[in-house]
Amino acid sequence: MYLEWVSAAEGQRFAEIITAITDEVKAQGPFPVKEHRFKLDALIHTFKSEQARWVLGIERMLTEEGNVYGETLDPEEYGKFVVRKLIDEYEKSLVYLALKEGPKSVREIAGRVGMKVPHVAELVVDLQTKGKVSLSGHDGTITRFAAQG
Repeated sequence: MYLEWVSAAEGQRFAEIITAITDEVKAQGPFPVKEHRFKLDALIHTFKSEQARWVLGIERMLTEEGNVYGETLDPEEYGKFVVRKLIDEYEKSLVYLALKEGPKSVREIAGRVGMKVPHVAELVVDLQTKGKVSLSGHDGTITRFAAQG
């Protein structure tokens, strides 16, 4: 993983960084898109979300300008905050897209997305609160949920 800050005056350095990244990616060979389509779709869904755009857009305010109290975050702490928030949004995207395939129980969602049942239950509740998921019905004692929209 690369994270580099390059100013507009550092064209040569920028070119070297891009060349190194390109060489590393090429060395890994072709990416099996079909095998990873569901997770790629979840990533795309994540970065289209209002939450992801918001958290990525407030860096300068939180690290330089400060909040309403004039407090700023250390850039490293902000980076940790961003990663935590993006992971949370990605996991919600996985759950939402699993439900776009059709109604599922929490256990079925967990199996589809590879997460633990209690965590998926928390994500479903959060998505319900936001109006993105609703109760679909019951199969005996099993509750099923469906994606909205």
